[in-house]
Amino acid sequence: MKLIISDEPKFKRLTRNPTKARENSSIIYLRKLKHDGVIDEVTLREIMPSGSRPGILCGLLEVHKPGCPFRPIVSTVKT
Repeated sequence: MKLIISDEPKFKRLTRNPTKARENSSIIYLRKLKHDGVIDEVTLREIMPSGSRPGILCGLLEVHKPGCPFRPIVSTVKT
């Protein structure tokens, strides 16, 4: 997995976790849409993000291939 995630064009190491900041900016934008009458209260409650977290990278062994390489799997639950 270290070899897979060390591929610079595909993955980039972050110095901080931007998840909460992005969630907060989405909330501000959604509240503005409600204030402007673009969406109603019910829609706002349905699409309001809460408790977001970054994706989790796991490796699935491909036992049918020589050397049993990993297949990267990204869980996007609650992202």
